[in-house]
Amino acid sequence: SSAAMSVSSRPAKVLSGEIERVVLKQPKLRIRIGNRKDTETDLSFINRIPPVDLLVIEKGQITLLFTESMQEIVLNDIDLTVKDFSPEKGGMLMLKAGLEASGNAKKAMNAHGFIQSELNLSSLMPRPIGTGIIHADLTGTSVGNSTFGKSVLDIPLSLEKNRIRIPGADIS
Repeated sequence: SSAAMSVSSRPAKVLSGEIERVVLKQPKLRIRIGNRKDTETDLSFINRIPPVDLLVIEKGQITLLFTESMQEIVLNDIDLTVKDFSPEKGGMLMLKAGLEASGNAKKAMNAHGFIQSELNLSSLMPRPIGTGIIHADLTGTSVGNSTFGKSVLDIPLSLEKNRIRIPGADIS
């Protein structure tokens, strides 16, 4: 769902099936991840989005529910910009968001803070493919019996067909 949406484009772009700018205000997306039978999420609507020079999301929210670990991750106050977007070719993604992770105190990660990310995607559907970095500035984190105060993480990553590769991470 989204509180407001605006689309702008020159007539020549529209005739070629492209859009110059789409702005979504306060969209909300909820995704359940886990046993495929119980949590299948239909994201096929992404395939119907035409190529867009600039896709902007203002004050969005994404909730990820991991059913098996009872983990919930909420990205709130999302400011997202995607340049040269298309479902087949991906695009350049820049994200800023608040982070709230919660779940079972013995199994799940609990964290609060802020994340920024830049991803250069060469494909989005059916699976994201590309490279980028995630920067997390966390005010507090706990996993099981371990608790961390203020932490900063820089995580370079590579998204491949069925794998997320993290060549190394910097934690301070």
